[in-house]
Amino acid sequence: MKVINDSVSDEILMNGYQKFCYSFSNILLVILLFPFVYFYSKKYQKQFFKFCFTYQKEGNVKINDDQLVDINSFDYHYYDCKIKELNKYGYPIDWKKENYQEFVIKNNNEDISCLAVIQKNKSNNWVIGFHGWTENKYLALRLVSWFYQEGYNILTFDSVAHGKTYGQYSDTGLTCAQDVNCLINWLKTNYQVETIGLIGNSMGASTINYYLLNYAPISSINWAITDCGFSNLLVQFRYVMQYRYKKPWWLISNGISKRYQKFTNTNILEYDLLKKLKTGFKVPTLLIHGKKDDFVPFFMANVIHNFQIKGNNKNYNYLFLENIGHVETLPNAHQTYINEIKNFINKYEMNNN
Repeated sequence: MKVINDSVSDEILMNGYQKFCYSFSNILLVILLFPFVYFYSKKYQKQFFKFCFTYQKEGNVKINDDQLVDINSFDYHYYDCKIKELNKYGYPIDWKKENYQEFVIKNNNEDISCLAVIQKNKSNNWVIGFHGWTENKYLALRLVSWFYQEGYNILTFDSVAHGKTYGQYSDTGLTCAQDVNCLINWLKTNYQVETIGLIGNSMGASTINYYLLNYAPISSINWAITDCGFSNLLVQFRYVMQYRYKKPWWLISNGISKRYQKFTNTNILEYDLLKKLKTGFKVPTLLIHGKKDDFVPFFMANVIHNFQIKGNNKNYNYLFLENIGHVETLPNAHQTYINEIKNFINKYEMNNN
């Protein structure tokens, strides 16, 4: 899916966060040009929200020109690995059908559609995979394949308003973060659990970060890995709108918070991780981002990084890669990615079998 319709300079990708926050000059322009701001904001936000909320959640999709497969299935996961050329790294692995189960967990009478892949030889180590925007629990398997090969049990799930999970409009992982403790409680109720790790990319990465800073019972989570997540959803929307519609963000994003809340019943201003990072990550966290990411620009990770370094946070680790775009670390810097994960896990997972 093509998201950005314009080129973005390296300087913006690296250090552009403040470019998408109000300054005196663009506040003045909004005031002077308000009739145009109102008109253009209403016009382009209508297009933008249609883009944000319109994607296939269930049903068949055509692959290889003529073959129909369920979009929320192993077959589509296999196809996804093929088009991303992950087969050269041994993906997809052979998930034995007798070792996995698809099921529903209830949270406040709402359905969360889940997938568990259980080791044939008993393991008490778990990793939970968080998929990206427009994806599902099967596509999250590419994130956790390595862990399964290392002896972990796997849990993935459809995020809110994705796949078979409840919700009509995605709030880009905000509500999903509230559901994570429900998943962890289910694991602890049904299995002996020694360690739990979290891994996610894009929207899933942001969900994990928000969860860690707001809801996580620290004693339950051993580590977290987040790849290409945003640090502020409002800034992310302004950035995407500017480069998608080739108009200054301040001209077309006025009132976006209120319009967004009408769809999702959530406050976009709440999805600001920098405001939550007063003490840094309490759970050991590995932050991964490609410096050529022009969808969730690298400056999203850079502002978190600067905050963590300034605070000398001992639980913080990072992997920033040159010439890597959005969620391209796994296919395009595979060995570096795996080596960094190994080092991170060995450092923090003291109870690993």
